[in-house]
This record gives sequence, structure tokens and C-alpha cells, in this order.
Amino acid sequence: MRTWIRVLRAAWAAVTLAAVMTQLVFGLARPTFSVANFLSFFTIQSNLLAALALLVLAVRGTEGVAAMWLRGLATLCMVTTGIVYVLLLSGLEEQLQTPIPWVNTVLHYAGPVLLLLDWFGDRSGPHLGAARALLWLLYPLAWLGYSLVRGPIVDWYPYPFLDPRPGGYGPVIVACLGIAVVVSGLALLLERFPRRRPRGADQPARGGHR
Repeated sequence: MRTWIRVLRAAWAAVTLAAVMTQLVFGLARPTFSVANFLSFFTIQSNLLAALALLVLAVRGTEGVAAMWLRGLATLCMVTTGIVYVLLLSGLEEQLQTPIPWVNTVLHYAGPVLLLLDWFGDRSGPHLGAARALLWLLYPLAWLGYSLVRGPIVDWYPYPFLDPRPGGYGPVIVACLGIAVVVSGLALLLERFPRRRPRGADQPARGGHR
């Protein structure tokens, strides 16, 4: 892998971590701020996951199923973050605890775009197959279950479309099903994108039959 790609991945991981930490420090200055709630936002978790994946890729490259799976999971979560924010949450920065403009830009706009460009721009790495790609969905499903179980316990929900208090669980179910369709389709799209075969993969093994 080219050195400049590794450097760019490490640099954006640093920017992402700086944005998350800036928002955390900003929030800690508020008396009603909850670290547990802050870490329960899918946006925050996705960006931390993206920073981890980018650092792993910067050090180890894209070879290996584990690295590619982590890369795909981070890409899926970040793109989901961007899509949901643009369609459902734009303008709610104060409620989402991202009122600082540059932090909001990094977490909701630039991060998703750059992760997607990285996935499509660097085609190195092995194919995962649909079965492994669909395992990416376990993470957002686990987060959804956690959010819905925790919500009534602490009387707080990370996003309005998960909050059943205004109109019951009907709108929540509809919103979740719609997002699930989008995320599943996105996972399959990412998995189907063709990847370059490793150099020499089509060459016969030395000493093999011709």
C-alpha cells in the first residue's frame, strides 16, 4: 500500500478523535451533560469505530479478512450516520450534542464521505462475501436494542425517531424498518464492489502443472 494512503488514514483518524474529544470536553462543562448518553449516540460510536479502523489500516494495510471486515463495518456505520443525519436529524445539532460547527462537519458530513471514498478509491483487499458482509448488521441491531431497552430506564433516547413517548412505538417501528432496509442495501452494495486481485494471484504456483 502506498505510504501516502497510510498517512492520510492516520491523519483523518486523528482529526476524528480530536472532534470527539472536543465535543466531550465541551459537554463536560454543562451541568446536565451525561457521558453515558454521549457515548450512546450512534454518531459517536461510529466515528470512534472509524478512527480505530483507519488506524488499523494505516498500520497493517487492507490485506486480511479481519482488517477488511472492520473497514467495511466502519464504512457502513459512517455512511449510515451521514444518511440518517441528512434525512432526519439536520438542524438538531444542540439536541445531538454536536453544536460546534467544525465538529458537526467532521462527524456528520466529512467522515461519512471520506470513508466511502476510501472504500471505493482503494480497491485492495480480499472480497468478504455476502455472508460476512451481512454480519456488519449485527452492530447497528445491537445498538438499536440497547437504545430501546435503555431509553425507558434512563428516560432518554439518542434520536427523536427512537423516542416512543410522543406518538407510541408505531412511528419508531416504521422509522427503524426504513433505516434497516437502507442499511441492508448499503451493506450488500459495499460487498459487491469489485476488488483488485492481489498481484500474482492468477499466476500458477511455482512447480505446478502447466
